[in-house]
Order: sequence, then C-alpha cells, then structure tokens
Amino acid sequence: MDSIIIVIIILFLVGTLSYIRPSKKTRQLSKFRLEALKLGFKFATQNLKSSFKRYEANLEIYLIKNNSELSQGHFIKENKSFNCYSPVKLKHDPNLEKFLKKINNLPDSILEIIFFESNIAFLWKENLILDDLNTINEIFSSLDALNNNE
Repeated sequence: MDSIIIVIIILFLVGTLSYIRPSKKTRQLSKFRLEALKLGFKFATQNLKSSFKRYEANLEIYLIKNNSELSQGHFIKENKSFNCYSPVKLKHDPNLEKFLKKINNLPDSILEIIFFESNIAFLWKENLILDDLNTINEIFSSLDALNNNE
C-alpha cells in the first residue's frame, strides 16, 4: 500500500514538473523575441489592437522607433502590396510611390503598418524567421523618402 502511494506521488511530481517546463515551440518563441528586443523592437500593449483593421488573436503587433519624417500614416496590405488607408492627404503626396516601393519589399508576413510620431507599429504573422526580422529592421530604418508636409 505504501509503495502505491509513493508511486502516485512520484508520478504527480513528474507530471507537474513536465507541465512547468516550456515546450520546444515556447523556447523558440522566447529566443526569437529576445533577438527582436536586441534589434530594437518592442511588443505592443492591448490599447493598440483596436487601431488595426485586420487584427486577429493569432497575429502579433511589434513596434520599432520611427526614424522617418512620416509621423502619421496607415497602410494595409491588399493583393500583396501596401495601400495608403489614411490620412487622405498622404494619398496625393508626390513621394508616395517611392515610399510604397520601399515598404512593399517587407516580408509577406506583415499585413498592416501604422506610423506614429515616435513609433512604427506593424501587424504580422510572427513566423520565427530571424532573416525576416532583420529585413524589417533594415527597411524601417531606411525610410526617409517621404516628407510629411503638415
């Protein structure tokens, strides 16, 4: 009888410890997000979710510092290319096509981009591909072609 109780306790402890231990996918996600933090990305809070038109629970919102002169803009990917959603005056900017060419080189996993004065927020399917993260960082760091005429 005592040995049965001891076996049950040991099985309970082993089950509990295996439940606490992170899975392989969780470890990969943690490593990926640590690399994102090292590159200067941040993770969005709950209040930004309502700003995105295509937000779904399986998508992530990342932030990066806005080094461009564009302090306001919302771009949505439609048919594999980004279109200016708002503001309307941005749609008539002569540099918009040049700007769109740059952001259309972003990975297909990015679905939506919002430019704020200090940050750029983007909605994407977090695919755990470090090369995509580096490409995103390079393209957003090089955005300076569009003058914001306010």
